[in-house]
Amino acid sequence: MIADDEPLSREKLKECLQAEPDIDIVASCSDGRQVVDAVERLQPDAIFLDIQMPRLDAFQALAELPEARIPKIVFVSAYDEFALRAFESAAVDYLLKPYTPQRFQKAVQRLRTIIANERTGALRDRMRSMLRELESEPAAPRIERLIIKAKGKIAFIYVDEIAWIAAEGNYISVHTGKESFLYRETMNNMMGRLDPSKFLRVHRSTIVNTAFVKEIQPWISDTESIVVMRDGTRLTISRGYLKELQERIELAKAPVGR
Repeated sequence: MIADDEPLSREKLKECLQAEPDIDIVASCSDGRQVVDAVERLQPDAIFLDIQMPRLDAFQALAELPEARIPKIVFVSAYDEFALRAFESAAVDYLLKPYTPQRFQKAVQRLRTIIANERTGALRDRMRSMLRELESEPAAPRIERLIIKAKGKIAFIYVDEIAWIAAEGNYISVHTGKESFLYRETMNNMMGRLDPSKFLRVHRSTIVNTAFVKEIQPWISDTESIVVMRDGTRLTISRGYLKELQERIELAKAPVGR
């Protein structure tokens, strides 16, 4: 916003601000009462505010606004006698007329920095709040067994018996080494219910129980390798998951106490 009772001063501010690509002028006011009304209605980020104006001067206008509604202020005045009071009002800057283009640029840059820092701080606060909410949510319970209807029967499959799991459309295929079962669940949800110290996703469509991994074979392409399970099943592993799987297997082989 621009607020000045002198038309030439308003025009100069307008020309200077229009040269800034990231600034939009939402209002131009000629007295203090207009300032109060425009701030309440438009809630601008900042205002270039003359001090001596009709009806209400700058300080009287600010006094009528709730503190939370007051925008960032760059005071613009031909008199330096108001500078101390201006900065007591938390002014971003104080432009003394006549000001040079360089001095104006300094005020604008200071304004940009303050607004950017506040927005970054607000975003950081929102992220922290979201993280606190996530941390406060109870973790999904780890499952010990699956109950699956199969061939007219109900199968109880203990999680430690599962060797690997593969995506099958809207289902997952659960493999125990001897048998396989279809279970209506997504890969993401299933992974969230399994113990991450035992199960690892090795491909977007495959989860393995690391206790059932026999060996890892060389690359079959630039992006994929092969995991051989104890029952001889060969599964594709994406490159991004290889390092973690190797570390898991090496850790499992390490002697106790080392």
